[in-house]
Order: sequence, then structure tokens, then C-alpha cells
Amino acid sequence: MKKFSVNLFSVLVLLVPIIVFAQDPVTLFKQARNAYNKGNYEESVNLYRKILLQGRESASVHYNMGNAYFRTGELGEAILHFEKAK
Repeated sequence: MKKFSVNLFSVLVLLVPIIVFAQDPVTLFKQARNAYNKGNYEESVNLYRKILLQGRESASVHYNMGNAYFRTGELGEAILHFEKAK
């Protein structure tokens, strides 16, 4: 039983930073849009990716991510996200 509680404690210690530092999708979306508007396209892509990794998908996220990828010259990724936006 003691081994189980140590393992459970380890899992909780690992999850707390993820829960504490997880940002809500609306905040990430605003940050990504601001990064794009400032010409920080790679940062914008990374922020949109964080939204998708949270399981939040929308046409707006994919469309904007496609635009950011287009600006970085990654045309394949841009097309993929434009298609997902449709």
C-alpha cells in the first residue's frame, strides 16, 4: 500500500504544474493573434498548436494557423490547416 501512495504522490506532483500553468484557449487565441499581428508567425503557430493540444478545435484556429504557417513559408502545413478550417 505504501508503494501505491508514493506513486500516486509522484503523479500528483507531475500533474500540478500542468494544471497550474495551463492557459485557457481564449487567452491563447488572443496571444496568438497578437503575435501574428506583430509579425511573430512562429510564436503564433506555437500558440495555436497549444490550443489544439488542449483538444479545442475550430475553423478560426485552423484558418489563422494556416495563415501563420503560410507566412513562415510552410505551405504544406498552411494548406492542411486551411483544409481543416473548411
